[in-house]
Order: sequence, then structure tokens, then C-alpha cells
Amino acid sequence: MSSQLVAVVIAVPAALAIAIFFWSVDRIRRERAPAPEMPRQPRATPRELVERLLRPAADTLSQRRRGQGKPTLAEDLGRAGLSITPAEYLLIRIGAVALGALIGLFRFGLSVGPLILGVVGFIVPPLVVRYLQSRRRDRFNEQLAGMLQLLSNSLKTGYAIDRALETVAAKSPPPVSTEF
Repeated sequence: MSSQLVAVVIAVPAALAIAIFFWSVDRIRRERAPAPEMPRQPRATPRELVERLLRPAADTLSQRRRGQGKPTLAEDLGRAGLSITPAEYLLIRIGAVALGALIGLFRFGLSVGPLILGVVGFIVPPLVVRYLQSRRRDRFNEQLAGMLQLLSNSLKTGYAIDRALETVAAKSPPPVSTEF
């Protein structure tokens, strides 16, 4: 009898241990399985990826420029009339360097050519932004007299200042219309 008692004493905890083991395996499997009612996260768009990757660099560059008393990158792009973010501008600049170096590599091989064209690619985007800024500023200055005349006439006819500015924005060509 004592051997039967020993067998029962060993078998009951063993059976209990096996039952607990399979119960925990089933529980872990259920926890790891994705819930069908949870919506999946949509994939990030290329624009969001660029923002996520280059936003810290753009912010650092803007803070450095602000510390030097220069306008931030976003302000420069806005003055040029460009509707891109600073992170997208940095991507364009990186792409211009890579494209210049790649063209230099194909044209001149492994020489100084890729380096020179890479530097040209680095310099060209800020020059384009400055050119667009000056062109937009010149157009605004050309339209300023007509805009002031239209604003004056709107106020003389009895429009409130906000309605007069809406009239200027509606009847003027860009860049005056985009500023008002």
C-alpha cells in the first residue's frame, strides 16, 4: 500500500503541474495573438518619414541661425514663397549633394569631379532660395502702390478695415494676395 500511496502523492502534483503548464501556454498564446478588433496603424507616408528623420536636424539648424540673429529656415522658405517644411528642404539639399556627386562620378570617374559637383549641389539650394526671396520681394514692391490704392479706395467707400483687406486679397495677384 505504501507504494500506491507514493504513486498517488507523485501523480497528483505531476498532473497538476502538467495542467498548469498547458493552461499557462494557452494563456500566453492568447496574449500574443493580435486582437482582431484593434485597427492597425497606417503606414507612414514619405512626407511623415522625412519629417520624423530630418526634423531634429532642421530644428537644430533653425536654433543655431536664430542664435546668430539670422531668420530661421522656415522663415527663409516662407519669404521665398515655398510651401515646404525645413525637413523637406534639408532632404532636397542632401539629394542635390548626392545627385551632384553621382553625376560627377559617372562623368569624371574617381577623381576630384564628384567632390566638386557635390559641393556645387550643396551650394545651389540656398542660392535658389535667395533668388526666389528677392524675386518675391521685388514683385511685392511693384504691387505695393496698387495695393495701397485699392486699400484706400475700399476704405473711402465705407468698408471696414477687415473687409478692405479681404478685397485687396481677392483682387490682387500674388504675392500681395497671399500676404493679405
